[in-house]
Amino acid sequence: MGLSPYFGYSLNKYIDVAISLNYNYVSQRDYLEYGDKLRQSVYGPGAFVRIYPIKFLFAQAQFEQNFMSLKYIPAANGSYLPFKQNINASSFLIGPGFANGRNEDNKAFYYISVLFDVSGNKNSPYIDQLGRIDPVIRAGLNIPLFQGKY
Repeated sequence: MGLSPYFGYSLNKYIDVAISLNYNYVSQRDYLEYGDKLRQSVYGPGAFVRIYPIKFLFAQAQFEQNFMSLKYIPAANGSYLPFKQNINASSFLIGPGFANGRNEDNKAFYYISVLFDVSGNKNSPYIDQLGRIDPVIRAGLNIPLFQGKY
């Protein structure tokens, strides 16, 4: 479960830029063995650019600095010890997206994107334990405020 508000500006009809905040919470059961739990909070700032070659399709590049707090709770009779850990890691996400209703009259529109972390940072929240890139699927509603026509 996550929340990623952003505050941006349309430079022209082809390019949007923004700064963002992100927060994600993940709770996982049976992480290392049956009955254990892992809880993770990830938060931090970011910035992105979206390029619209066609008014409804975009390419996005986004930098994020992620601050992570992990808490492991072992199973009742488990063989692992509890631990807490704080990590920070940067991510560089790129990928395509779709926007419906984006046009010059500055009305609200929705978007969906699929991003991939290409930073190679093994501590990134978007890289799994085996070093594989997990896709980041984001969707939301863009509400233009204080934006003139581009």
